[in-house]
Amino acid sequence: MKVYKELAKHPVFSINDVKKLSGNINTAYSQLNRLMKKGMIKKIRKNIYSVVNLATDQILANRYQIACAITDTSYISHHTAFEYYGLTNQVFYEVYVSSESKFNHFEFEGITYKYISSRIKEGVVEAKNTTGVRITDIERTVTDNINDFNKIGGIE
Repeated sequence: MKVYKELAKHPVFSINDVKKLSGNINTAYSQLNRLMKKGMIKKIRKNIYSVVNLATDQILANRYQIACAITDTSYISHHTAFEYYGLTNQVFYEVYVSSESKFNHFEFEGITYKYISSRIKEGVVEAKNTTGVRITDIERTVTDNINDFNKIGGIE
């Protein structure tokens, strides 16, 4: 239970975070597997995990924290950035993620995480009110959406 409490401090974590707590990679895998069998942790994707809230049976991480944990350089962009800022009136079941390194699209709990290549590195900021979220600023978000409007659902 001690490991669960420590991991609950991080909405999204990897096996390396568990290893820091246990000191041994084999022990880390053993603890992680035990907690997953008990339903206390869910695997989101290879080497991306989140703690489960035992009262609601939902993971602690939100879609934006998951998106930013996909790679070391991933950040929310395009229509998803507008959603985060509250500038849209419709929530999509696709999360657009940009990164310096490419990753394959994947689905987790009905939400598809899609890679969109980024041509520039400027305009990415840390979110002020959510831990572990990197996002394009408003100016960059508008520019990206105009540039790639055919990739993100059209001009609307």
